[in-house]
Amino acid sequence: MTPKAVRNIGKIYRGLWESWLVVILEKSNVLVVADVGLPNVVLTGGVLRSTRSIKEYTKHFYVNLVIQPRYKFTSYELQLLKNDLGVQDVNPVEAKLKFLNDSRLAFTYIAIPPKVLRMLLRIDKLKARPKAIVVLNEPSNFLSIGKLLKEEFNVPSLAMIQLPLFYSDKRRREAITNAFRLWFNELYRDSYVGKFVRELRTRLELLLAHSRLTNELLKSYDVLIAVSKAVFIEMGGKPLDRFYVMDPGVSLNEEDEKLMSKIKENFREKGNYMVFGGRVDALKGFVEALYAFREISRRNSLLKLVITGYIGNRLRVRVEKFVRRLGLEDRIVLTGNIPRAERFRIVANANLMLYPSHVDSFPYSILESLYLGTPVVAYNIPALKLYYGGCSGVRLVKEGDIEALVAEALNTISSKRVEVEPPKLRSWNEIMQEETNLIKRVMLKK
Repeated sequence: MTPKAVRNIGKIYRGLWESWLVVILEKSNVLVVADVGLPNVVLTGGVLRSTRSIKEYTKHFYVNLVIQPRYKFTSYELQLLKNDLGVQDVNPVEAKLKFLNDSRLAFTYIAIPPKVLRMLLRIDKLKARPKAIVVLNEPSNFLSIGKLLKEEFNVPSLAMIQLPLFYSDKRRREAITNAFRLWFNELYRDSYVGKFVRELRTRLELLLAHSRLTNELLKSYDVLIAVSKAVFIEMGGKPLDRFYVMDPGVSLNEEDEKLMSKIKENFREKGNYMVFGGRVDALKGFVEALYAFREISRRNSLLKLVITGYIGNRLRVRVEKFVRRLGLEDRIVLTGNIPRAERFRIVANANLMLYPSHVDSFPYSILESLYLGTPVVAYNIPALKLYYGGCSGVRLVKEGDIEALVAEALNTISSKRVEVEPPKLRSWNEIMQEETNLIKRVMLKK
């Protein structure tokens, strides 16, 4: 029998296996722990993917959702969320100790013994017994809650790792530490106490993330899904036996593709501005982006930098102070929360996306920028080297090298013509088929 014939037989058996799974597990109860946002609110890449996954899950399962919102949802908002996602019910988790409800302290869950943590959390009575627990976000509060639910119901569990929980490469850890140091030095230089408290919290978070507690938490799950190969690589390729790697598990859905096509059809010309691709955050290289833009703007006095996304009032005040200190107050535009379509228009009309991010698995921002015809200059972290390194219109420089970032940005915007081409990816429907079939296989482990 030829190798080709063997492969064909394998495909047939795999198809029969997946069809059998569909028959025996169709519309089983699944309990999903996830970070989600209200409809029409701009979401981070991780929350966006979780929200879209849940909507797909409801086509295959009866989904009960467990959330730990950043603020207390009203009953109206919970109903709105339930209707938007199409789930059976939404069950908020609230901690009896107020500080444990703060998302900035979510990392402490990993250090609390499970029996104590269970006493500290209020979880609404769940209406149906699940056949599996699925956790869609990797912060330790979600993983810890998922572990408690797995033990309570004694069912198989699966966790989606959308960003590395720790970094095996010492140089990567140092780069991330430096990014935090820049952030605190620039934005909290006038508040010694505030700077000290935030630095202490960050050091503790990094310490716990790289401790045996994280490995023990991961070992409590039957299957771990890395949303991209980059996540698996960054975490050192362990534990091999329970990591299922999607390559990648991210793509644009039909709604985004239609919206982008419409924007490209109405496109006229590029504006005289750049766009910052990440959120206002230390790990997205926000401070480095402003350092770079200050140098770029000295060569082009009319150029502006547009920064989209939510920014809290207190942080906005600090950012505006930093911007004035750099002498860029007339050159920086903070849009705040805007509709997704409006953000796409801003990206499409920009002459460049500046993306000095230190942490990623497969960034939506770059994918969207390339689909919209806007080139990108970014750091050469593993996720970007792996998935965007060969793409036309993407230029990568050494992580933390601001001079190289400036040079590549100037070269790009001064070029008469820059070829831009997105990577070839599977469809979102194909990714979701792979993901839901994996959940069904996990159910059979019990």
